[in-house]
Amino acid sequence: MPYADVWAPMIADRKVLTFGLESEADIRADYIQLDPSASHFLVEMDGVSHHFDLPLPGLHNVNNALAAIALSRALEVPVDAMVRGLASMRAVPHRLQLRAGLNDSRLIDDTYNANPGSYLQALKTLTGFNGEHWLVLGDFGELGQDSDKIHAEMGKQARDAGVSRLFTVGNSSRMAGQLFGYGAQHFEDIGTLQQSLQQELSRDVTCLIKGSRFMQLDRLADQLSQQGEADAAVVK
Repeated sequence: MPYADVWAPMIADRKVLTFGLESEADIRADYIQLDPSASHFLVEMDGVSHHFDLPLPGLHNVNNALAAIALSRALEVPVDAMVRGLASMRAVPHRLQLRAGLNDSRLIDDTYNANPGSYLQALKTLTGFNGEHWLVLGDFGELGQDSDKIHAEMGKQARDAGVSRLFTVGNSSRMAGQLFGYGAQHFEDIGTLQQSLQQELSRDVTCLIKGSRFMQLDRLADQLSQQGEADAAVVK
């Protein structure tokens, strides 16, 4: 487990309860099943395997759930309360949030913030759905002098993951389209991108929307969701 050896001397003689996806952790997940919109796994405590249903996608969310279980265990929270609590979880708005899109499409709204690690997790979630996989990619901030190189690599990663269409907006994201190749399209502003997607989204499409918060792609996601259909004015 990363940094475990760093923290161990600081903890001294205090009680330690470890968690993680590794087999040596005290609280670990077994028989993990990942669905596009949920995760299912077993956790053994006191010699009994307990089944957890987490209505959030992705292995990273399983690991987050294990952290919550470990903390609850330390506080002597009953296991059935842990099961109920995790089953009632809902996605935080704009953080890998599955939404019903226009024209019966599906949107994965991950517009709250962005970094290369969360981008790869979002791609895994996207490609877990059947049908076509589209990606709206805005600029990622705070990437330093390697920003163009990292954005370009994102285009290759999307292509390798099976994304069929890439829609980019922002100065840096344009680089992703160059390595993505055929199927990439760049837009100068969000309003024009919105108009295009409103016409092209369809039942067979799952579209991931990803970018740093300053790109304001959350507004695009709101307008492309079914909830925003009634007042879907063009984003300026």
